Amino acid sequence: MRQSEANKAYVYGLIDPASHLVRYVGQTRALVERYAEHRRGAVPATHDWVCWLTATGSMPVLVVLANVECSGSDMPREVQACETKWIKRFRRTLLNRCTRDNCPAVWDALVNR
Repeated sequence: MRQSEANKAYVYGLIDPASHLVRYVGQTRALVERYAEHRRGAVPATHDWVCWLTATGSMPVLVVLANVECSGSDMPREVQACETKWIKRFRRTLLNRCTRDNCPAVWDALVNR
């Protein structure tokens, strides 16, 4: 992994290829590997949906919602805040189990419109 990639985290969405709705929002430092986990059905939150898509000959579409510069080995608060913003934005169509608990201050500060 290149040094610039080592300091990067991604907030990503998984899109339903038929409805074009965002069904899941997540965060990772290893985008390709995390997408492969979703496609294998290894992520509990998306397992049933991905298995259903696979049975119909489809796969979720990955989209990067944000690139976040990081430092250190842990996902910084900025990444959680960014992910929370996107979760709240798409909350009506998401399979995510965690919503406000991810970053309550950011969730509460965002206006519901």
